[in-house]
Amino acid sequence: MASLTTHAVWGFAARALFALGLCLPAVGGAAAQTLPDTLVRVYQSNAQLNAERARLRATDEGVSQALSGYRPQVSAGLSAGTQALKNLLPDGTSQSATLYPRTAGVTITQTLYNGLKTASSVRQAESQVRSGREGLRNVEQTVFLNAVTAYMNIVADQALVDAQRANIGFLQATFASTRNNLDGGNVNQTDVAQDQAERSGGHAPTHRAEVEHEQKNAQ
Repeated sequence: MASLTTHAVWGFAARALFALGLCLPAVGGAAAQTLPDTLVRVYQSNAQLNAERARLRATDEGVSQALSGYRPQVSAGLSAGTQALKNLLPDGTSQSATLYPRTAGVTITQTLYNGLKTASSVRQAESQVRSGREGLRNVEQTVFLNAVTAYMNIVADQALVDAQRANIGFLQATFASTRNNLDGGNVNQTDVAQDQAERSGGHAPTHRAEVEHEQKNAQ
């Protein structure tokens, strides 16, 4: 029962999340592992999910145990012994013999009515299984949501890093163009100094974004 429930929930989650994965942009190194790949890894190795699945499998066993009340009970027995006999004959003589009796038997017992005790036990066990399935679904939704959130945060951070790097490239190109214009007499030294200051100032937010991105990836 646990496998059917798990596969059904994963089938629904996978279709939705794989669709999200196809829409993700290929941003830097974050797309090296896609969102579907990440979710598959989480689904297979997450300790909380594995614990919930194991708990549900144990709960499933309760149904089989409860249903055993409807099944016949079989018992078998075997006995062996020794018996000495001695017969006194009319002519005054006697005869003796030793017997080795053996007995084997099988008994089958079928309960016809026990006050609906078995039926109540089965209903209770099935109710626990349904409750366990819902608990597993809730845990799966929470784990998948956390995984998607963490993944998208990494993608957003990578996009910010790439944007900062592109800005640095633009500022460097602008500074180089300004210096060329200075050589041609089209701008003055103040314009060059201003572009140089903007280029230098752009390195700080880029470095900060790179450090934050690396820290989150390491978690």
